[in-house]
Amino acid sequence: MRRHCSRNAPVIVAALLAGCALADTPSAPGATTEFLPGSGPWVVDFEDGTSLATARAAIQDDTADWFHPRAADDAIIVLEDMTPTQHAQIAAHPALEVLEPSLPYQALGYPNDPMRSHQWNFDRVGVDQGWRLSRGSGVVVAIIDTGVAPVADLEGTALLEGVSFVRGESSAVDENGHGTHVAGTIAQATHNGIGVAGIAPEVTILPLKALSASGNGQSEWVAAAIDE
Repeated sequence: MRRHCSRNAPVIVAALLAGCALADTPSAPGATTEFLPGSGPWVVDFEDGTSLATARAAIQDDTADWFHPRAADDAIIVLEDMTPTQHAQIAAHPALEVLEPSLPYQALGYPNDPMRSHQWNFDRVGVDQGWRLSRGSGVVVAIIDTGVAPVADLEGTALLEGVSFVRGESSAVDENGHGTHVAGTIAQATHNGIGVAGIAPEVTILPLKALSASGNGQSEWVAAAIDE
């Protein structure tokens, strides 16, 4: 066995299998991860057929036990911590297959917004994969459009006070619907059981109204919004 998932990882079966499949890349015998203090717990995997007594002697721990006692020759041991000397000794053992930190896995889940399954564009651009890296926290997105209206599926979305550049209109509240739609596509409240999901639901929206209730505007209004 080459790679392992932590026994403490809170995952559903499908996610666990997927996670293990991703981590199940071939490694050369004796593959080790550089020792870093505090990077444990450590997974120690010896060649199949290695006895528990041999494994215990190699790691210098008479109380160590199998990670999962499925087979008497599956010498997988998890150590909560180790010293640099112990790490070097284990790494040099001829029966060692893998010495690496035990990494947690967690199911990412899927938003419960009822119309998410209809958002084919999200699937096309890989939004679910992007969410593994970020959901937009700390980013401000300015929307130059017809403004933004307070609708149910934007509750919980961070909205800054908007500015109107439409002549004769002081409010940045959307009276057309287009700007609100754009704001929702970007940052609609996600996993709230309402409507659809947003691409980056944790960004902060800044409404800059440069188009009127009819959806029309002037170039100088748009330019002023950009300059803002």
